[in-house]
Amino acid sequence: MPLDNIIKRAAAYKPKSGLLNLKITYTYSLLIHCLQIRTTNYCIGFMPNNSHDTFCPNYHYSYSGSNFFDCNIGSGKLTSSSKKDGGIKFKMDCVFIHGLGQSPSNWNKTVSFLPQHIKSYCPDLMGLCKDNPITYEKIYHAFEEYAGKFEKPINICGLSLGAVLALDYAINKPYKVCSLVLIAPQYKMPRLLLSIQNIVFCVLPQKSFQEIGLQKKDMISLTNSMKTLNFTPMLKNIACPSFIICGQKDNPNKKAAKAMAENISGAQLSFIEKAGHEVNVDTPLKLAELLKWFWLYE
Repeated sequence: MPLDNIIKRAAAYKPKSGLLNLKITYTYSLLIHCLQIRTTNYCIGFMPNNSHDTFCPNYHYSYSGSNFFDCNIGSGKLTSSSKKDGGIKFKMDCVFIHGLGQSPSNWNKTVSFLPQHIKSYCPDLMGLCKDNPITYEKIYHAFEEYAGKFEKPINICGLSLGAVLALDYAINKPYKVCSLVLIAPQYKMPRLLLSIQNIVFCVLPQKSFQEIGLQKKDMISLTNSMKTLNFTPMLKNIACPSFIICGQKDNPNKKAAKAMAENISGAQLSFIEKAGHEVNVDTPLKLAELLKWFWLYE
């Protein structure tokens, strides 16, 4: 039976009780373009919801077949759990990318509110990039090497600079990304804003940059190297489930967030009240709730 028909029948099936043991990841539309492979993932799962079971498209499990990628979230190992936890537990590998001026510890509170079966990784961007002067290209390639060490596709959540890196990686390595969360994102760099930012950096004392582990010259070099970034033509090619988040008070990024949600097929959009640019610092609990909704229930 064609896999399309299997998925349709599975989605229409209503088990009498408990968790349906049919879990499929369907990867189709493998298009080879410029030596890059694009994939679109459709995933089947069922979880208890009151007295009946509900189709949950964002549960990722694996369909074993020689012609398909194993594109499940995390390891895909499923265990039973109580109905309080939604009736299921499965391991997920989620990579959190901090913003410029942040460190991995800025994700600590958000991660602490997530279920234990979500395995979180928070790389230090400046620690990954060893070459000086630091540029966006060097940071991206360092992150690409880091993310490439995961055996299976990962879920990526990035903020600000981290969102730019996550977006870039999803465009270049679509078969390595299961889902994408972009917080305070930009897809076309605001050159004027970056120029003004650099003017401010020039007048700040060196000690102002010590906490983020960068020299003043590296900060200026990095922001200068980002001025020409423009992912506009590639947004329509993103096929993985995507969630755009922005703080309600983060006015410089709200317009870009709306535009990204409109141009990425099927993307979700949410603005968090009382949050500014650093959503992971301002409202970590609310952010964690949104991530759980997107990764587990949406």
